[in-house]
Amino acid sequence: MRDKIKLKFLGIKQKWVYLPLKSKQFSDVLDDITSSIRNGTASADDAIDLIKSFKRNKRGWLKLVSVKGRKNLFCLCEVITRKNVKIKTEVSCEFILSSEIINGTPKSLKLFKSSHKSSKGKWKKPNDGFVDPSKSDIPLEEEFTELGYQLYKEWHEEIKASGLTHEEYKRKMFPHGYTLVKVSENW
Repeated sequence: MRDKIKLKFLGIKQKWVYLPLKSKQFSDVLDDITSSIRNGTASADDAIDLIKSFKRNKRGWLKLVSVKGRKNLFCLCEVITRKNVKIKTEVSCEFILSSEIINGTPKSLKLFKSSHKSSKGKWKKPNDGFVDPSKSDIPLEEEFTELGYQLYKEWHEEIKASGLTHEEYKRKMFPHGYTLVKVSENW
């Protein structure tokens, strides 16, 4: 068994494998992550970030450290967070042999990166030439998130491309009328 694992990773320096989310091994890894939070090895924020990365990529990942044992062999692995916190876990050698090898590391493959930008925090309106047709005193950066700005900009570009005025376009799109709703400050 030890030789089969060596052969599988022949010539590979960093031995990373994918971990299916709907597997017993993933449940065991979750238990080990929970234990590491309890004993102070990892923080809850690190663990949450790691699990979110697993879910976003639809699978987890493990680093094979070594094969242990003489008679009853098992694989000592690590789950490593974005902040490089190492959480030890054990999986069967059969699982390692049957799992898919990662060609690189999770960080090099950007598996920790989210596919969308966070709407939290400050953002600057890009210098993309878009001028807000409404005569609002409130800057767009304060009124919208990045996604909200993109939607707002696309809506106004769609109106401009139609060749109609704002009112004509609204009547065309909403022939039965529309209602404006003002949300109170306490909402």
